[in-house]
Amino acid sequence: MLGNMNLTRIFSKGYVTNWFTADTIIPVVGLPILAYGIYRIVVRRTMGSVRFVSPNSPPSWNWSSKDIIERANKIVEDAVKFYDSLAELEDPSINNLVRPFMQHENRMQLETGQLTFFQHVSEDEGVRAASVEVTEVLQNLQIDLFLRHDLYVKFDTVWKQIKDNKYEKGTEGFEVFRYVEKCIKDFLRAGLDLSKEKREEVKKLRKLISFKSLKFSENMGKQNEYIAFSKEELEGVSQSVLEQFETFWDERTKTEKYKVTFKYPDIFPVMKTAKRTETRRKAFVADQNKTPENEEILLETLTLREKLAELLGYATYAGYNLDNKMAKKEEVVFDFLKDLKDRLLPLAKKELKHLKAMKKKECEELSIPFDGEYYSWDHRYYDNTLMKEKYNVDFEKISEYFPIESSISGMLNIYEKLFNLKFIEQTKTIVKNIWNDDVKLLAVYEMEDSASSKFLGWIYFDLHPREGKFGHAANFSLAPSFIDEEGRRSYPVTALVCNFSKPSSKKPSLLKHDELNTFFHELGHGIHHLVGKNMAARMNGPSSVPWDFV
Repeated sequence: MLGNMNLTRIFSKGYVTNWFTADTIIPVVGLPILAYGIYRIVVRRTMGSVRFVSPNSPPSWNWSSKDIIERANKIVEDAVKFYDSLAELEDPSINNLVRPFMQHENRMQLETGQLTFFQHVSEDEGVRAASVEVTEVLQNLQIDLFLRHDLYVKFDTVWKQIKDNKYEKGTEGFEVFRYVEKCIKDFLRAGLDLSKEKREEVKKLRKLISFKSLKFSENMGKQNEYIAFSKEELEGVSQSVLEQFETFWDERTKTEKYKVTFKYPDIFPVMKTAKRTETRRKAFVADQNKTPENEEILLETLTLREKLAELLGYATYAGYNLDNKMAKKEEVVFDFLKDLKDRLLPLAKKELKHLKAMKKKECEELSIPFDGEYYSWDHRYYDNTLMKEKYNVDFEKISEYFPIESSISGMLNIYEKLFNLKFIEQTKTIVKNIWNDDVKLLAVYEMEDSASSKFLGWIYFDLHPREGKFGHAANFSLAPSFIDEEGRRSYPVTALVCNFSKPSSKKPSLLKHDELNTFFHELGHGIHHLVGKNMAARMNGPSSVPWDFV
């Protein structure tokens, strides 16, 4: 429904210097516990009489690589002892098995979310490396956990006691029932119904897949490759985009060259606007071939996944992966895609014919041979040209209506209206603790009525590219929402990590239409993290529902 709104009407053209209502944040008591302090934060607003109170502080980001590794090792040590104690229960029940297990899982997510996040955003290479290292350790802990037959037997005992019971939806009993059901499914998907020998084989495969996946991601995070072009080769690319490229003098060609990195704000404008086919081809091929060491990792991982699926009794890894999704079966996906293809193919052929005609005409105008083909590196350019010529849509000009600060303010305003929320940017150093100076931190409140508010959690915006940072766009859950043993809410922390062009002294950061959609999409995940009110962490946020629903 939101996608049908006229966003241009919501976000007025112009450049703003302040995102959100300014508020004064004063911590009254500071008692840090690990990464999360227990601050009682009182927010004094300059307008109205509403008082905004936060029961806890945002996370601290002052971690060294040593701190991260030591904390992860302690988490693993404590977890193993805890699981061992549960395995010794003689008469497992909801109260002595399920609830303690749930609370332990809640607390684990509270800490591990931050420890594994550093690899994606930290400016310190050592911290990023430590975060990758502990991610593998923590993932291996989870692999070991759900292949513990002794724990599965305890959970299965409780499941048999409650599986035929009827619970009213929305009650605590129903949530506990669903929690146990999910745990049983996790055990079985891990291979607990296999022989001991096969379980050991599954464990080795899972750990190897985990290692290779992390290595793949780490390599992508480290890549800082680029392709160099002269100004002539970048004909068609606007001056404002050219100004964002680093330049150098090429002694071999005796010309100034522009470094086009493979970050979205660099590579996409070139693919969309560079007139020369060869420039687009070189840029596309270079981008597709970045991080060449990942090719072998990818192929090896695909083979390992197929072996894992076969061990677990599935014909393909896709079949295994779909088993806990809404689609359930490969045939459902193929039928859906075939139906989609059949409906769209006539339109696609018509559009392709038109795009080829555009390419032929331009090749003739530029005295370039036309081979009758329409390549992958052609599409962004001619699609962009089609929008300009046929529909009078110029995405670069449209971006002038979407400076990043007022655009985000407008998006947040939509959520404020839909869900009665309030977002307050934190600017005071005593409260704000961030991993990079560009990062924004916001406190989020639910407005119970016009005069009172209830704290929901924290959200970070890390929006611009830098070396070593995660290169795409994603929402990361740093701490989940859950209710602890004392009946108190532990508040969620989430982060939106994107790669939009940075503002300069000459112009602000302007969001292209696809970037606007990307941010709105990821913000939706962030809001999902923040508004969860269930008892268990795994029942809140995007990970609580099937991924083909997300």
